[in-house]
Amino acid sequence: ALDVQCNEPLFDAVEHQDLQAVWLLLNQCSADELDINAPNMQGLTPLDVALMTNNGPMARCLLRAGALQSSQWVPGPPSNVRLSVASRVSLTVTFQEPRSAAAASTVVTGYKVEWSPLQDFSAQCGEMTVEPDCECCHISNLPTGEVHYVRVSAANIKGWGPPQAASPHGAVPSNWRQVDGRRPRLEGQIQLLEHLLQQERARQHLYSCTVPLSENSKLRNSSRKQSMSRSLKHLFHSSTKFVKTLK
Repeated sequence: ALDVQCNEPLFDAVEHQDLQAVWLLLNQCSADELDINAPNMQGLTPLDVALMTNNGPMARCLLRAGALQSSQWVPGPPSNVRLSVASRVSLTVTFQEPRSAAAASTVVTGYKVEWSPLQDFSAQCGEMTVEPDCECCHISNLPTGEVHYVRVSAANIKGWGPPQAASPHGAVPSNWRQVDGRRPRLEGQIQLLEHLLQQERARQHLYSCTVPLSENSKLRNSSRKQSMSRSLKHLFHSSTKFVKTLK
């Protein structure tokens, strides 16, 4: 038989919520001296006592050391489950830990988020498991414009508790344009610009085909002569100003 001489001091430390004393006992006592899952006279383990006193840090410390829960309690439904639209293809769910009397006597080990197109969840679309320290979940890749109902459940080492429907119960992935009913300002503008560009190209091509080549050459030569004449006039005009300045 094991000489569990450290069990009584462990129960005393847990009942008095002395976290430092519990940590010292767990680290200094050997397995022969301390059975962390041995029940007391009431059939409760140290973890049960920590949960009954709603001491979360104490319970997590015992869990890390390998403590087990002997009670049959499962967590109650999560509290403050809220559902909102994140984008045209996604929803956001936020929640908090259970607040019922039974939930206060257990440690939540995870959450399960479920979604369905039907409010009774007879046809379930999907689910995901969330870590216990996470109180937010993003559901993505949903069909745009279709309502989805969401519920969340909490779990402990005994299993899953009852689900809690979100508030509101369902939401439709969408954006403000779809809700407002207005068409985007730039809708069809690219096609219109491409059409105008094609018209301009066709007009230029038609003009180049109808004007004779000799006439095109005359126009280019005339433009070239006019440009040269302006340059010479500008040169002499500038020189006159320069001479006047020197005088």
